[in-house]
Amino acid sequence: MRNNESTLLSPEMSDETLCRLAQQSNGSAAEDLVKRYTRLVKTCARPYFLAGADAEDLMQEGYLALCEAVRHYDIDQEVPFISYAAF
Repeated sequence: MRNNESTLLSPEMSDETLCRLAQQSNGSAAEDLVKRYTRLVKTCARPYFLAGADAEDLMQEGYLALCEAVRHYDIDQEVPFISYAAF
């Protein structure tokens, strides 16, 4: 990570700002969003795990879906990122 990236990304940054940075090829912003929403991925995967699906596969699919949400999120739609990502 470059020095200027580390100074830009603070815990106080909104999800929407991080999405915009991630969509501009800022890998640190995308990584930060994935870390923020690890619990969401686990929560969404839990019912399928309890039904007998493989936990590791579920987590990987959840992270891929989260990365897709970051890529396709449109800040101009005025929908919170968490709502978009969970849908």
